[in-house]
Amino acid sequence: YALTDSDGVVTVEGASADNWNVHVQIGETTATVTLKDATVINTEVAHAVSVNGYDLDIVLEGTNNQIGTDKNAYGYAVYSGSGGDVSISGSGDLKLKGGYGININGSLGDVSIDIEGALKMESKWQMVFTGGNLAVRAKSINLEGYYVICDEASLAATDGDVVVVGHGDEGIRYGSASGENLTISAPQGSVSLSAEKYAVYGDEYNSANISAKYDVSITGTVKSGAVSIRSETGKIIINGFYQAISNARTCESLSAPLGDVNLRTCKMYDIIISWNGYGLTVIAGEILDVQSANVISGYGTAD
Repeated sequence: YALTDSDGVVTVEGASADNWNVHVQIGETTATVTLKDATVINTEVAHAVSVNGYDLDIVLEGTNNQIGTDKNAYGYAVYSGSGGDVSISGSGDLKLKGGYGININGSLGDVSIDIEGALKMESKWQMVFTGGNLAVRAKSINLEGYYVICDEASLAATDGDVVVVGHGDEGIRYGSASGENLTISAPQGSVSLSAEKYAVYGDEYNSANISAKYDVSITGTVKSGAVSIRSETGKIIINGFYQAISNARTCESLSAPLGDVNLRTCKMYDIIISWNGYGLTVIAGEILDVQSANVISGYGTAD
């Protein structure tokens, strides 16, 4: 057992089973770290939560927990040095800050975050770095850093917005294996994705499915083999760096039945460029506004 102060300093002095903010249990294959209204510091020489040789299970209690306090420090918020899975679950809001948000080193460990409160992550470099899958469920999701890299990815906000701000060339890079998918959903909120060049970066055999009740706003190109974007009551805005959408092999669907669809390219490229024979559906309940050098091109024909 341990206590933490408002600066994130952890001490065992005065801690007990009746008075604690951090409780660590080591099992045969899993290290479990329970946080109760805790703030845990990261520094230039230490990660906030670090494990080697085990899967990591972080359990949240209370209303507000913070893992890492300095996004510019070398130390990560969460680090798995041996490539094990990382799981975060429980109650309340969670903030992660560090040089990396979550880093799984050297293997295909999965990252799972399933919390009842809001998730906020701030990092200087990668927000999440893993060769495995990423699954996030929270009341709202706000990720800001260099980029997210994973295999299959799912971001689901149960009662708020999904916001991903990438300060590098890519916001979310996913799909190291063919057929892996990206799903982003905000059934009670909006979706906002941005990066310097590619807001979403998959390959021709991956799919990207993005949906929201309100607006879907994307700054940067969406690159994936199949793309589906839907706003139930708002509008769809894509300001692509290259194309708005590129590399689609099978289908593209943009649907805003009660709002506008606005498509732009930051450079003078085609709005949509895809492979031969893909299906294209665009539904705008109000205004369809497309501005670029060319509108649609592909290697053959499109329906």
